[in-house]
Amino acid sequence: MSLSDQSIESLTKKGYRFVGSNQHSAVKVCHWTKKSLLDEGVCYKEKFYGIKSHRCLQMSPSIPFCHHKCLFCWRDISITSTTWDEEFDDPGEIIEGCI
Repeated sequence: MSLSDQSIESLTKKGYRFVGSNQHSAVKVCHWTKKSLLDEGVCYKEKFYGIKSHRCLQMSPSIPFCHHKCLFCWRDISITSTTWDEEFDDPGEIIEGCI
């Protein structure tokens, strides 16, 4: 199941950027990354785990696919499927697109 044009447009308006030729991976610069770059604060991950907020991003290699459909998921689970029958991108292509 690929994402519909409407779903891609909706996620793009929310700040997600799709990467790869098959459009199943997306990246979003998080609120705390922006704050850190402006020297206005850092995420708990930096405070507790030493992960620098200015180097962090939110990404998923599988926006339209997930087995779990957790109620607390950050993704819109109404657009996810539990099966994936489409082509998938090379992991290196996904990472390069995210960076």
